[in-house]
Amino acid sequence: MQYCDKCKIHIRGEKRCCPLCGGELTGQAEPETAGYPGLRVSKVTKMGIVRISLFCFLALEAVMGLLRFMIPTGLPWVTFVMIGAPIAWCDLVLAFYHRNNVILLITAQTYIGMTVAIVIDRMTGHPGWAVEWMVPSCFLGLVFVTIWIGKYLKKMLLVEYIIYLAANMVLSLIQIIFIRIGWNKFIWPAAISITVLSIMAIGALIFYQRIVRSAATRVFHI
Repeated sequence: MQYCDKCKIHIRGEKRCCPLCGGELTGQAEPETAGYPGLRVSKVTKMGIVRISLFCFLALEAVMGLLRFMIPTGLPWVTFVMIGAPIAWCDLVLAFYHRNNVILLITAQTYIGMTVAIVIDRMTGHPGWAVEWMVPSCFLGLVFVTIWIGKYLKKMLLVEYIIYLAANMVLSLIQIIFIRIGWNKFIWPAAISITVLSIMAIGALIFYQRIVRSAATRVFHI
């Protein structure tokens, strides 16, 4: 490193004279790049990972489509793979982009799981177990897990996670549709789930109206 006896300073790089006084420098010069440490550049970007995973899933879809075309009745599991592949890809992308938001990640994973369960339930010819037991349990469990993570695990303010609770409470009403169209033959779990979440929603509107409004403003810009 070069040194200026007059200014009493060390100078990085390779200079002919002191940049302050123009005087002579002593010491050994360094290459210019020594003063600017290089940044480590990742070879694979986030978008690159998404594109690679998308290519893999589309390739899988193409292979499964070929198998279904060549053997239309011999491999019934091919249909499940073709349906599950795009769902798995969406699940992977959500987990990748929202890995720092635990509540959002768990909420998205739960809804994807409920959707897959309903589709499998209908396709396998055994309708009922998903809408009768899994969906009501998921809605109830998701609300209590959200409260536990937000309040106790992450120490978040209520305004930061109440919008997830409100969304779960509103979307739980979709169970009424399953009952009306005849998919749900045993309605007690769904009825209990809807009732509990409705009571919680009424309580939130009465006692936390300002917080709900503030959370809605932050999310929907209204």
